[in-house]
Amino acid sequence: MIRTNVLITRIELAKQLGLHESSVQRRLDALVREGRLHHIGPTNGGSWEVIE
Repeated sequence: MIRTNVLITRIELAKQLGLHESSVQRRLDALVREGRLHHIGPTNGGSWEVIE
């Protein structure tokens, strides 16, 4: 979903995945720690970059 829409929000991800926002945040944090995802710009806004 992030590859398709780099501007997708945590709330939108949670709705589409049927998960709580905090669950999505934990998963995003893990992907960032693993170096597989990077957030560009301000916390409230910005975009995602998927790192291959």
